[in-house]
Amino acid sequence: MTRRLLAPIEGMQERDIPVHVFHYDCFWLREFHWCDFVFSKEDFPDPSANMALLKKKSPGLKVCVWINSYIGDTSPVFKEAVDNGYLLKRRNGDIWQWDLWQGGMGLVDFTNPAACEWDCQLARIY
Repeated sequence: MTRRLLAPIEGMQERDIPVHVFHYDCFWLREFHWCDFVFSKEDFPDPSANMALLKKKSPGLKVCVWINSYIGDTSPVFKEAVDNGYLLKRRNGDIWQWDLWQGGMGLVDFTNPAACEWDCQLARIY
């Protein structure tokens, strides 16, 4: 894991290409738990150590993770979002869901200040 994680940064450093941001694409998340802010333990068993390693290798490095405004209904935070009214609803009051990326996706209602704060708190994990 360490080699795979550091290879892109080391390659750019070897070529004198400045590195300011390291971006984790969508597969930092657990499969079918998109956008619940929990690292895949299979791929990233120790996210805090990974972040520290990246920042040690490239001081001042910013880390960015892929996120979207939807949450899969298999995620534990989906129930929390439903229970607190943080997801968009249809006119009849049902949760609006779609199946484009993964079945049962609900969209966070960013017109709701409480939903915005909740989503920001989830994002402050590391």
